[in-house]
Amino acid sequence: MYEHKDDFEAEIVILTRAEGGRDTPPVNGIRWDLMYEDDDGGEPSLYVIWPEFIDANGDALPRDVPLSGTLRARMHIANDEFAKSIHKIRIRVGTRFFMMEGSHKMARGTVSWITGLADRRSAGARPA
Repeated sequence: MYEHKDDFEAEIVILTRAEGGRDTPPVNGIRWDLMYEDDDGGEPSLYVIWPEFIDANGDALPRDVPLSGTLRARMHIANDEFAKSIHKIRIRVGTRFFMMEGSHKMARGTVSWITGLADRRSAGARPA
């Protein structure tokens, strides 16, 4: 679904309409932004980190099926420089976050596994 390997996996709980989530359910390929839970309050910082929802076998869920409940997702950081500087420092197993549409929380998540982020070179690092 995305042009590069995923950076981490997460468990994501999609909020219901009653919890302040969307009026219509999302589908795979949705382009939510990420806000770290500890940044909640004041002026939020949003990052372009997109989910690719997957099944128990690790296969991408169809793009036309409404999503709800608790799901696994491969997460893709769109900005390479932020991946190397900000996210490589902040993202750890157990890091909690929200998936956002503008200023509205649509889902909450927890990092469950670091994948490609561990392989990204630090900003300014030179190839070996």
